[in-house]
Amino acid sequence: MKKFLILTIVFLISCGPSEEEIQERIDAAVFEATSTTTTLATEECDTWIDEVTLINNSIEEILYEETYFDGDIDESLQFYLSKLTELDVTERIISTRNARTDDELEILYQLENFRFLTAKFYAVHYQMLYSLEYDSEKTDDIFAEAELLNNQLGIRINNYKCEN
Repeated sequence: MKKFLILTIVFLISCGPSEEEIQERIDAAVFEATSTTTTLATEECDTWIDEVTLINNSIEEILYEETYFDGDIDESLQFYLSKLTELDVTERIISTRNARTDDELEILYQLENFRFLTAKFYAVHYQMLYSLEYDSEKTDDIFAEAELLNNQLGIRINNYKCEN
């Protein structure tokens, strides 16, 4: 009985896969897992940076489209108020973006600062028009600050590399 049991165990062990076959299966599984993960991470990253670029472009359009409006006071107030409303919507969109890395968090932070400066630019216009006290130096300074930040942000977005 013992001989039969020993022979059966030896037979079962010898019928199993060789070490080479086991290693090949492990290598194939590792390759499949890493290639799928990398592809998904890269696709997510590309989607994220595309969305951030679209948000940045929309803020640029708001800032550069018509920075000054020459209508009567009511039309002008309505114009600047509409710009502020668009920027409020943009703020909500920015707040829904999640960052997975420190670089992405910094880009979102800079993007929000750009949006904030653009909103400040239009809010100052609205406030000055409402009080009829115009200060072109103040608005020019805010515009220049927003433009500088946007240039830096554009460079960061263009140079951004996905971190896997």
